Amino acid sequence: MKQDGVQVDEIILSSQVMEVCWTHALSSEKEEIMGLLVGRVEGSKVKFFTLKVLKRLTKEKDRVEIDPSQLMAGAEFAASLKDENGDELRVMGWYHSHPHITVHPSAVDLRTQAAYQLMDSSFVGVIFSVFCTDRSTGVDTRRVTGFQADTSEPGSPSCRSVQISTDENISFTSREIFVSAYKALGELWLVLAEEEREEFNKFKAEGEIDPIAEINNQAQLSTRLAHLHRHLVMPVMQTMRLKLQIAKVNAKKTEERKMNAQVSGSLKTGDGAMKKSENVEKECRREKNDTPGKGIEKRRRSSQEVCAEKRIRSDHQPDQICLKKTPQDGPSRSSRFSDIIFKSDIESRKKSDSQEF
Repeated sequence: MKQDGVQVDEIILSSQVMEVCWTHALSSEKEEIMGLLVGRVEGSKVKFFTLKVLKRLTKEKDRVEIDPSQLMAGAEFAASLKDENGDELRVMGWYHSHPHITVHPSAVDLRTQAAYQLMDSSFVGVIFSVFCTDRSTGVDTRRVTGFQADTSEPGSPSCRSVQISTDENISFTSREIFVSAYKALGELWLVLAEEEREEFNKFKAEGEIDPIAEINNQAQLSTRLAHLHRHLVMPVMQTMRLKLQIAKVNAKKTEERKMNAQVSGSLKTGDGAMKKSENVEKECRREKNDTPGKGIEKRRRSSQEVCAEKRIRSDHQPDQICLKKTPQDGPSRSSRFSDIIFKSDIESRKKSDSQEF
């Protein structure tokens, strides 16, 4: 979908996309490389979630061309991916390398960029400058820049620089997007190996070659493929193996933190439940003590318990029990109860004496 009149102020690449782009740019020191950037437009910003590595039609140190069918394949690849809102992603940019030369876009780059902007005004370009070593100091300088073609003035388009930043969370939008970003590393090896085989077959199809030349060409093909394997495949595999180990450690730590959080949450819940039950119990006791008649009933039970206790004592030591009566109040209930205890005790003694007699 074309969006006219949108001026891009910032290019945001995911950390995974930036990593793959640098790997692709450093894979060839003598020829330029090229690929497509897949993302979406957000206001004046363009976010790139993943990328598509392209097979080159021509390989030169200052020029790169691709088959138009590669663009169609890139568009289909982008449409197969969806963002968090379920919207399809689109091809919104392209990238290529500048080995041994400055990072600034050439006149050819600007014309190519202007043609892309005719399809979408938010289309952007990214250039990676690699293998720029200062002979006096031996320092290898690597730069990256974003740009658009300014066609507001008549004549040849001029360069308008666009700020570039990275965001490590963009590619985590979905599993498919994250996998596609790193899957491009595997496709990179396959694309470069296919380019070498096509070049070998092109020379082979030109006509009859003497056996010595054919052996030499086959040896050159094997050497180049071995070079790719040594300097590209093996380092990428080691890097991905290290990333996998780090991811496993981080996943284990995350799982432990979740378990600790669940345990602490359950403990807090248990403490809260215990406090709540204690509060309920205290409230019940308070209501029980404040209810009318409950206190009297409690005092009655305590007096009965005291009388029973005195009865038990009278069975064992009846002569030692001494009761006081107040003549003003008359005999108390406890004294009347004690008199009953003494009478029953005397009757039991008379019965025992008669039995002995």
